[in-house]
Amino acid sequence: METLAAAIVCSQTCDIGAAGPGEVHPFILLAPLVPARLLPSGEVTNLAREGKVGYLFPVLAQDESGDRWYADLRMIFPASKAILRGRTPGDAFASEADSLSFSETLAQKFRRAALSEHLSVMLPNALRSFVKDRGSRRPEFRKVEQVRLVVFERDRLSPLRAHLYVYGNPGQPLTLQEQEAWSAFDTQVKRLMNTVGMTMGPTQFVTADQQPADIYRKTVPIWCDLLGSVRYP
Repeated sequence: METLAAAIVCSQTCDIGAAGPGEVHPFILLAPLVPARLLPSGEVTNLAREGKVGYLFPVLAQDESGDRWYADLRMIFPASKAILRGRTPGDAFASEADSLSFSETLAQKFRRAALSEHLSVMLPNALRSFVKDRGSRRPEFRKVEQVRLVVFERDRLSPLRAHLYVYGNPGQPLTLQEQEAWSAFDTQVKRLMNTVGMTMGPTQFVTADQQPADIYRKTVPIWCDLLGSVRYP
């Protein structure tokens, strides 16, 4: 059995230091690093290489073979700061953009909005099945950054009415033909939510640079690993 001894620090920098906020944080959070050769073969590994598996985040190669390593966010654990003493940290990411993406992934993990079960389980499952069955490489999916939901009657735990936003990549709004490809999912979701007494309005298609921030703040992401790899709060 192979023994792994590499990890990535998931705590904020200010919490790691001995002064300031770090004074009241005796522990740090670590996520173990797993080499690609130990990942399940097939779809998981292929998606992980593209940064599209929510619990596996790619970091820089960690061994002489150049095998890609991944932070396994399912296994985050606390450790004493003392283990950092005398150690020289290495760079986990090649660019600031990758570092910011990692921080957003961690933030998303811990700040996921509380939704009713049919919105937090049934809806994401239906979305993933829809994309997978039609082929995630199709332009109507490749151009989508993410799907978000807004509840506009009652609240997120007991919603009565809601609708979805499909966000195209900035500067790449979906064409009318690509929007039409989503109509089958629109129909499927309306039927699915009707079974639990919830009404879904028509899906709207926007890009992040088109929508006002006050509307964006009211929405929550419906995460799908087969859509765009960039995460935003």
